Amino acid sequence: MTCQSKNLQHVGKTFSPNKVQLVQPEVLIIGQHYTPQEWLSDKQKIEKILSWPPLKTSKNVCRFLELCSTVYSVVEFILFQVDEKRRKRSAQYKSILMNDRESRCFQPKLELYGLFQTLRAYRLYIIGAKKL
Repeated sequence: MTCQSKNLQHVGKTFSPNKVQLVQPEVLIIGQHYTPQEWLSDKQKIEKILSWPPLKTSKNVCRFLELCSTVYSVVEFILFQVDEKRRKRSAQYKSILMNDRESRCFQPKLELYGLFQTLRAYRLYIIGAKKL
């Protein structure tokens, strides 16, 4: 371990001993729970997303998207639509064409952009506002 820290210092990298998590079976970093076998989203954040009240204002939508941006792997599991028989069905996404610049974005950004496009398309049904 000393050798590795000296190598980091040699190339000009530093780290805070209070923040670094080395040689631990499980770590929690920026809302992601890492183990040697897998990585999962933080359970507290998932519970917060699942218990989120219905979105009624654009401010609530922004807060919800902010939370989902750190736990983007659960976005696909929680978005649903209620049909006329009051059954929950997964949300129907529409395909959009992207230009070359948009297609080079990172995957989480593309997922949030798709969610934004969907919310914008259905804004009159969601909150009844013309501008979102």
